[in-house]
Amino acid sequence: MSNIPLSGCTCEPLINYLKALAILRLVNEQADASARACWRDGVFVMGSELDQSRLERFFFIEYEPTPIIVPWTGNDFFAIARLAQTAIYRKTPSGSTVISAFLNTTSERLEKYRETVRVARESLEKAGIRRKEEMKGRAKSLFLSELRSSVCADSVAWIDAAAVIREEKPAFSLLLGSGGGSDGNTHFSDNFMQNLWEMLPEFDSQRAPGNQGVSSAARSEELLRHALFGSATNGMAGDRTSSLFDSGAVGGPNAGQGFERAAIANPWNFILALEGAICFAGALSRRAPPESTSTPSFPFQVQVSAVGANSLVGKEQAGREIWLPLWRRPASFEEVRLLLSEGRAEIGRRRAATGVGIARAIASLGVDRGITAFRRYAIVKGRVGGEN
Repeated sequence: MSNIPLSGCTCEPLINYLKALAILRLVNEQADASARACWRDGVFVMGSELDQSRLERFFFIEYEPTPIIVPWTGNDFFAIARLAQTAIYRKTPSGSTVISAFLNTTSERLEKYRETVRVARESLEKAGIRRKEEMKGRAKSLFLSELRSSVCADSVAWIDAAAVIREEKPAFSLLLGSGGGSDGNTHFSDNFMQNLWEMLPEFDSQRAPGNQGVSSAARSEELLRHALFGSATNGMAGDRTSSLFDSGAVGGPNAGQGFERAAIANPWNFILALEGAICFAGALSRRAPPESTSTPSFPFQVQVSAVGANSLVGKEQAGREIWLPLWRRPASFEEVRLLLSEGRAEIGRRRAATGVGIARAIASLGVDRGITAFRRYAIVKGRVGGEN
């Protein structure tokens, strides 16, 4: 087996940690079931039958994207048009147009995606929801239940990572934005599909040649090497969000050498970050005492423990914090999945509910399973850009 240091997959920032989980998951499930990985000096190291060049080829040619969709928010799924099979785009499509672009493909590795989009539209019809204003409260829960029972297993994992379905209304993981796959006007599935459209060769026939913003195979492979191995590139996409996964890439005042800098991003980083976020599936958990009400729970995600003040910035409010485990012993994705599904951090018989609680659990050996360290991130609301 080759031991491959994935220098593009570090434990900071958050986007790089999620990429690491995605690579282990996708390689284990789709290419090499014997692959193992661990953290060494803050870098993800994977042992696999795939060497570096075969790993690149896997993601560029063979990787089958998880059908990530968010029909429970926004207008995209209510405005999908039937387009000619020969539709050509002068720039990267977005919203309902990029969904139509996916439906117009014939690639085998995108078949699950096309089928999931079709199932989502049928689920909207079954739930009697015809416009986004009807998608709220109990109606949203009924729709999510119908959708979850109809889509493929890969999409079920995505829904479970985004939402916990409750009778009165669903609860969403803040790791995937305030809307469980959306954050304000940012729709993660839209961005995911846009980035796939730019990076995968399956969409070559839909791209108008020679237009700005359209990727060549050489640029896509260069960006893939940057995402995996941290190699140099000057092909980053401008005006592209990484949302809450990479706060240093969102641009704005004092973000670069000048007074202000535009947002830049590697499309492969966002693709793999969402694939990694799927590993954090939620559940309805019942905390002690046994007679207490069931509450939504997401692995290693707790209420923020503020220090001194909740915030020093106007309109900013602390929400949740997430503790991401690191381990030194090589592990398969199945072992990592079990670790994350338990999300164990306990003080005596009680599950930790705050950041201080997790720190106490660690100090009292309430966290086990071979974890050697954690990286702690806070998810706050109301930063630059409004209430998101």
